[in-house]
Amino acid sequence: MYTIEFYENAHGKSELWDFLELLRTKIKTSKDARIQYNQIVLYIQLLQDNGTRLPKDVTKHIEDGIWELRPEITAYFISFFENNTFVLLHQFRKKHKNTTQKLKKQNLNAVIIYPERSVLNMRTWNDYKEHVREVDPIAANDINEIENIASIVGALIEQRTALGISQRELASLCGIPQSSVARIESYKSTPNLDTLLKIMQPLGLKLTVSPTK
Repeated sequence: MYTIEFYENAHGKSELWDFLELLRTKIKTSKDARIQYNQIVLYIQLLQDNGTRLPKDVTKHIEDGIWELRPEITAYFISFFENNTFVLLHQFRKKHKNTTQKLKKQNLNAVIIYPERSVLNMRTWNDYKEHVREVDPIAANDINEIENIASIVGALIEQRTALGISQRELASLCGIPQSSVARIESYKSTPNLDTLLKIMQPLGLKLTVSPTK
C-alpha cells in the first residue's frame, strides 16, 4: 500500500483535488461525467494499491521519477518520492506530444518545489475518499465498489503470476476467451459473478462473504 498525496501550491490549492470535485458535482446529472469520475478514481486507487506495477495503459514512465497515470483522455503526472509516497501533480487532456512536453517541464518544476512543500502535510487520497463519504452518498458508494474491484482483480493477477500461468492458459482453464481475461486484468471490464468464480477456481482462490463493520 502506497501513500498518494495531492500536490498543493503556495496557497494550499490542489489542481487535481479541485478537478475531481468539479467532476463529482456533475455525476448526478451526467452519465459521461460519472463514467470519467469513476475511471479516475479507479486508476488512483490502483496506484495506491500497486504503485507503478500496473499495465502500460494504466501507468507510463516518462523520465526521472515522473510517471503518467492514464485514464482515457485525461492524464495525470505523478512523481515518486521516498517512503512509498506518490504525488499527484497536474491533470491535462491528452491531445498531442507538444502537450506532453510542455506538461513535463511544468511538472519537473513542481518536483523541485515539492520537498519544501511536503512539510505542510498535503492532503492525501484517503483524505479525499473520507471527504466524499461525508458529503456525497452516490459517489461514496461508487468509491466503495471501486475499492472492491481493485482489490479482487489485483488478487487474481497476483495469484496467476505467482502460479506462472499465462493469460492464455488461464482462459483455457476457465473456458472463456483470452481477450476477456486481458480486459479484466487491464481493468477495462468488470467480471460478473459467474465469470469471477470461473477464474478463481483454477487459481485456487475462493470467494468469502463477511459482515461489514
